[in-house]
Formats: sequence, structure tokens, C-alpha cells
Amino acid sequence: MGRKAKLKHLRKQQQANPTADTQNRPEVEADPTHFVDELKQQGYDLKGSDRCPEIPQKIVKPQL
Repeated sequence: MGRKAKLKHLRKQQQANPTADTQNRPEVEADPTHFVDELKQQGYDLKGSDRCPEIPQKIVKPQL
């Protein structure tokens, strides 16, 4: 049996008989704003963040 056939066979087995590994996985956080709380814990402030710097309007010629 080749490598791809083995993988295919394993996938079919996992779909037919879910093991304890797949059943014991922690549930994914249902709150869509959970990442915001994580960023705040890391020290980021999303409301008071700096915007990108202003781009100068005049064109500066390089000095030779």
C-alpha cells in the first residue's frame, strides 16, 4: 500500500470512527470579539491606536 493510499485509508477510518482525540478537543471560543480581549491583555489599545503617519505633499529632490 502506497503512502497516499494509507493516508486515504486513515482518513476514512477517522470519519467512520471518531477517536477520543477528536472528541476531547477544547471547544473553539464562540465569541467573535475574543481576540480583542487577548490583544488588550497583551497591552494593545485598539481605540487609542496611532494612525499611519502623514505623507508629505511636497516632493523632495535628492541632493547630489
